[in-house]
Amino acid sequence: MDPSAEVEPWLADTIEWSADYTSLTLTAKDGVTWSDGEPFTVEDIAFTFQQFIDFPELDAAAIGLDSVAVEGDAVTLSFQAPMYVKQDKVLHKLIVPKHIWEGVADPTAEVNLDPVGTGPYSLTQFTSQSVQARRPR
Repeated sequence: MDPSAEVEPWLADTIEWSADYTSLTLTAKDGVTWSDGEPFTVEDIAFTFQQFIDFPELDAAAIGLDSVAVEGDAVTLSFQAPMYVKQDKVLHKLIVPKHIWEGVADPTAEVNLDPVGTGPYSLTQFTSQSVQARRPR
């Protein structure tokens, strides 16, 4: 990712880096729902990034997150070092639904056989040779 390229967010209305790239503030896009019908919110974003602090083994890109803070409809992520060259590592993290994962004691060991996402399809079957999905009616 070219750090100077314009970012087109899929699930955020706004993405704003601090001048020194040690913090990022973003808001969740309105009107987005998880495939189970629950609304996608800034709380889902905050929860996901907090998981990287609480369970560092989930953070395969080692983004070095220090803190996560929600204020109103925005979440601010603070980092240990500038993220200018690692912006893509932060912005490409997969967000998980808080309403499903908050009850999981150890997400590093959990097997989720009924995944929920924000796209137009839901997974119905997966093998090493094929993936089947259905579009909600």
